[in-house]
Amino acid sequence: MIIYFKRSNNNFGDILNDTNINSYIDFKISWLNHLLLSFADTMPAEIISYINIKYGDDIIDKTHIVKDRTPTIFKDYHPLSADKSKLRVVRTK
Repeated sequence: MIIYFKRSNNNFGDILNDTNINSYIDFKISWLNHLLLSFADTMPAEIISYINIKYGDDIIDKTHIVKDRTPTIFKDYHPLSADKSKLRVVRTK
């Protein structure tokens, strides 16, 4: 499980030093005003609830970091017609 945090002051010491979650952290990545924590798969549901209650204001969605670039039907592309009789081949030369 991966959780993203964002703060304006770049001070994540309280999260990183929290003894309740510290033993479940696999790795951490931090950059300007952001913190990414990856947790072990064996983390109990109670710890997830604890993180949401205590640090929920600082948790952000991953789409804040990486924009969703999924193509939209009829806007970015048009699906092929199932009716093959509507298709035609045109010679250009």
